[in-house]
Amino acid sequence: MRHWVCDIGRGFFGYLAVVPVCYGLYWLTGKVWPRGEEDVNELLILLPQVSTVWKSAIVASAVILAPLFEEVFFRGLMQSLLRSLIRSPWAAIVVTSALFAGVHWPYVKDMPALFALAIALGYNYERCGRLGPSILMHALFNAFNIVVFLNALS
Repeated sequence: MRHWVCDIGRGFFGYLAVVPVCYGLYWLTGKVWPRGEEDVNELLILLPQVSTVWKSAIVASAVILAPLFEEVFFRGLMQSLLRSLIRSPWAAIVVTSALFAGVHWPYVKDMPALFALAIALGYNYERCGRLGPSILMHALFNAFNIVVFLNALS
């Protein structure tokens, strides 16, 4: 039981620590390369146009499924494998973070922020050896991005 309490705290405070960095990078890349509609995930663009059932499915996939599967793959498998192969936790974190940002193509303007998020996710995973905090951080990040996007529409 103790691990769950620590994991929730670690995930929540890790999120609070990284979100200003990520949004600073979003702002900075937006200044260098102005954002357009093509820079927004297609599923988010669909949210205002679809039924409540589809909205729920889209939000659940972004807030629950994506963080769960991406963290298991990138931190649990890739980062752990790289750490064992190259014997350097930081090199494994950086390489895995670059791969994480890279798979979010074609959202190139988001890649610096996603790289920073992935560094924090990887560091958190290395510190505690469990995926729970990273999954929570990732879920909070995605949920907040959806809220910000929907608020911008209204």
